[in-house]
Amino acid sequence: MGLKILILEDDKYLNEIIKSYILSKGYIVTNVFDAEEAKSAIYKQIFDLYILDIMVPKGNGIDILNNIRDMTDNPVLIITALDSENTEIKAFEKGTDDYIRKPFSPNKLLIRIEAILRRANKLTNDEILFKDYKINLKNYNVNYKGEDLCVLKKEFDILKILIENKGIILSREKILDKVWGYDYFGNDRVVDAQIKNLRKKLKTDIIKTVKGIGYIIED
Repeated sequence: MGLKILILEDDKYLNEIIKSYILSKGYIVTNVFDAEEAKSAIYKQIFDLYILDIMVPKGNGIDILNNIRDMTDNPVLIITALDSENTEIKAFEKGTDDYIRKPFSPNKLLIRIEAILRRANKLTNDEILFKDYKINLKNYNVNYKGEDLCVLKKEFDILKILIENKGIILSREKILDKVWGYDYFGNDRVVDAQIKNLRKKLKTDIIKTVKGIGYIIED
């Protein structure tokens, strides 16, 4: 699945041009045209990259940047017609990762987007991003839409291997081997109990039961 990018730009022509160029690179694009639409979008899901114009109807891009930083550290790229050093400084202080003044060529924008995403990927080697979930492998943390979920170590390990093997049915025995180890000789129904508890915490029904076989998280 391609990375998800949000575009906030009130100029409909420019918005569509940016969208078409980004789509051509295989990314998944959501485009919005004012601050209220942007707020609605960012609270529905976590995007891998946010492209924000500053001067937009019903608010401004800096406020949206603040909202994003309350939920995620994923990269933000500001695009603006404002020729103001103070505005640029403020944007970086608020947490933007890059800043481009208009006018710019779509190819230049794509180069900056791909550079930002490469840097972000290097920083997130200890994370797994899946749909609206962010799985931190260092501190065993699961985050859903900006909310940290209280997941225990075994539950975390089960979720991790199911996501790493998404689209593949894993039997109880396979999960036992990967999570408990080959020297575990207890009842394999312990997997069912752990998954039952995990499902209650995940907010969405991403773990599916394949009757008589095992469990799967679909891509």
